Amino acid sequence: MKMKTDGFRVSSGSLVIGDPCYDTNPTFRAQNGLWRAHVVKGDEGSWGTRVRKLIIHHEDFNPADPRIVVEEDSFSVDSGQAGVFDGSVYGGPTFYDGCCSATLTENQCGCVRQGFVSSSGYGDGCYSAEIHTVGGLAACVELIFI
Repeated sequence: MKMKTDGFRVSSGSLVIGDPCYDTNPTFRAQNGLWRAHVVKGDEGSWGTRVRKLIIHHEDFNPADPRIVVEEDSFSVDSGQAGVFDGSVYGGPTFYDGCCSATLTENQCGCVRQGFVSSSGYGDGCYSAEIHTVGGLAACVELIFI
C-alpha cells in the first residue's frame, strides 16, 4: 500500500536523514525546492500495519535520469521514528515534539516543519538509506525499514 503525502520545502541546500531524537545525523547536499513524500506500508502479521519504506524526492526528480548516482548509508533509530528534514530547521525540543505528534497517529507519519517523518518499521534499530544524487545533490532519498 503506497500513500502520497503533501510536500515540504528545502531552502538550505541540505537534508538531514535519521531519527529526530539525535543531534547528529547524516547530512547531504540537496536540491532546494519542493520535496514530496511517499509512504509504503504493509501488513506485517502480528506486528500489524507497518511503514516499510519512505520515498522522498524533489518535485523534478526523474528516476530514469542517466546522471543519477546512488549512494548507500545507514542510520540508527532510538525513538521508533525517522525522517528527512531541511538542514536549516532540524533540531530542538519543539522540533522533536512535532515529529512525535506526527508519528503517534493512525497514519504513523506526516509532514513536519520542512520535513517528513514516519514510524520506523519494527521500531528501534539500524536502517538503510539510499540517496539518489544528480550533479552531487540529493534528488531522492529512500529510507528502507522492512
